[in-house]
Amino acid sequence: MATSAGLAAAIKHDGIPDLILCGRQAIDGDTAQVGPEIAEHLDLPQITAALKVEVKITKYCRQR
Repeated sequence: MATSAGLAAAIKHDGIPDLILCGRQAIDGDTAQVGPEIAEHLDLPQITAALKVEVKITKYCRQR
């Protein structure tokens, strides 16, 4: 819980992006909880397993 709370606070501070990707496993507990907990802290929808992720960009903005 501490890991996800810290990451969620950093994400919230920097601005919530359109997509957050998290790993499936960790070397310590191997519980796969950090991603779902981040989503819960930020009140975001989540997908816990995906075979394929496809990103289609329809608009490109840049600043100078």
